[in-house]
Amino acid sequence: MIKSLIVYYSLGGNTEVVANKIEEKLTSLGKEFDVLSLGKKSKFESVDIENYDIVFIGSPTYKEGKTPLYVLDYLRYILNTIILNYLNSLYLEQGIRNGHTLQEQLMKYLITLVKKQR
Repeated sequence: MIKSLIVYYSLGGNTEVVANKIEEKLTSLGKEFDVLSLGKKSKFESVDIENYDIVFIGSPTYKEGKTPLYVLDYLRYILNTIILNYLNSLYLEQGIRNGHTLQEQLMKYLITLVKKQR
């Protein structure tokens, strides 16, 4: 059975409403899912994202469209733990370019994308 994870941070309540709607839909379809609400006390490191087939990530935006730090911290966690694990297992024949492996170049690019949201 497909298992989903709903991850969200809600600043004013609107993102939580959307997360609840996703929960309702998954429940009505008889799907298995877990919910992780991000915030000061969230322990997202204890949730193994590799146990899920689908991950929904909801976030408000504020201050000129910027993403809250709680969400960015979670995205960094995913980049650093999950994607890096997959990149390390890739076999890339092209080797080193400009002194960096392709894995390093891709990670640098992904981290740059996340940092632009700050």
